[in-house]
Amino acid sequence: MALPVLNYPTINGQRYSFASCRFLTAGLPSVGITSVTFDQDLEPGQVYSSLAQKIGRTKGQLKPTASFEMLEAEYMQMIPALCEIAGTPGSGWMEAVFDMLIQYSENWSPMHMVFLRGCRIKKETATWKAGSEALFTKVDLDLFYYMRDGQAPLSVFSTAPAFIPG
Repeated sequence: MALPVLNYPTINGQRYSFASCRFLTAGLPSVGITSVTFDQDLEPGQVYSSLAQKIGRTKGQLKPTASFEMLEAEYMQMIPALCEIAGTPGSGWMEAVFDMLIQYSENWSPMHMVFLRGCRIKKETATWKAGSEALFTKVDLDLFYYMRDGQAPLSVFSTAPAFIPG
């Protein structure tokens, strides 16, 4: 299969910006997110025997990570919603499992999506300092995987339902 070719220059030279993004956490809009980072690593296992050279590799283990920074006022509103998801109103917000959907588009482009599956907060770091900047909290997530535009990172997902909430 041939790779698609982008025509340059792109329409009016427009590119996506952070303002192109829309965030949904557990299906609810998350307006206060100021940055997001996600990555996944599939490091193949190395197979050696009595030879000095590698004789093969294994598929490896997928290791995704994600984090986001969120304005403090919006983050404080998210905590009770996560407690509800965990089924323990008033507690358990770091035990709640939720999905996160990032959508981005501009008027000239189709909608693109990154779907983070099975997120759980594993660490939060509040950054508050004197000055004119708003208070925010950085949240590190544990997750199962993420998909880009419905494309799974591993072939094992090919039998999974194609439904991505939107």
